Amino acid sequence: MRCENCGNEIIKGSQTCLYCGNSIYSLRKENIVEPDRHGFAIFWLYFLLIVNYSLSFVFLIFIPMFYDIKNIFEYIPLLIIIILIVLGNFGLILLLRWKKIGFWVFLGSIGVCSFFAINIAPFIIISAIITWIVLHLRKNDKTIWEQLKY
Repeated sequence: MRCENCGNEIIKGSQTCLYCGNSIYSLRKENIVEPDRHGFAIFWLYFLLIVNYSLSFVFLIFIPMFYDIKNIFEYIPLLIIIILIVLGNFGLILLLRWKKIGFWVFLGSIGVCSFFAINIAPFIIISAIITWIVLHLRKNDKTIWEQLKY
């Protein structure tokens, strides 16, 4: 590797250039380009995480109290919904780490979840549409979607 300041070869494992004293760490830090984070997008993704974790808690704790579940097989749809909500949260966490695959994981999990929880399907679809709109907000002539990595 060569020093960007003087052009001389830098010894492997060294933190500074032996010829000019320039720090290699500062050069690496300057070359890292952080994505422009839109404040509302971050808020929306954290809001969805909180709502989804709250929903999984409600499905796990309160719904079995209100329904007369007699055997373990009646829990299976409920457990599938909880697993899908947690998978959706994993997708949201990936989105917060600026990974495009996070949106597809989130969308797939809530899409399947809407078949099992038909009574909340409209809310699920609306949250997916709002998330798509939020990811297409512009900041500095770039959408958030364009800044996501694969």
